[in-house]
Amino acid sequence: DVSWVAAVVPGWRESRAEVHETIEECLMLKGDILLGRRGVMGPGSYFWRPPLVEHGPMFSLNGGAFFFRSKGGGLTTRHVPVPEWEELVARYKATQPYFGRAS
Repeated sequence: DVSWVAAVVPGWRESRAEVHETIEECLMLKGDILLGRRGVMGPGSYFWRPPLVEHGPMFSLNGGAFFFRSKGGGLTTRHVPVPEWEELVARYKATQPYFGRAS
């Protein structure tokens, strides 16, 4: 089992989905992150994910800080292409008051 803190900078993106062989859990400490079709996390958001659940693509407007844990071993990652990732990110940006809106 492994625990760690991770961070992403504003504008960070991963165009592929991820799949892990172990349980993964996460508490979002600060910021925002789009997890593809699974929705958006903000400060205080939490997930517990069983092994082999596809999640992503990911995008953060403002950056973020996270506390992660894996159960059942270290976290290995397999990436899966997501053809519509640009559309998912564009829809998320359009929901934000200062990003992606024409004046």
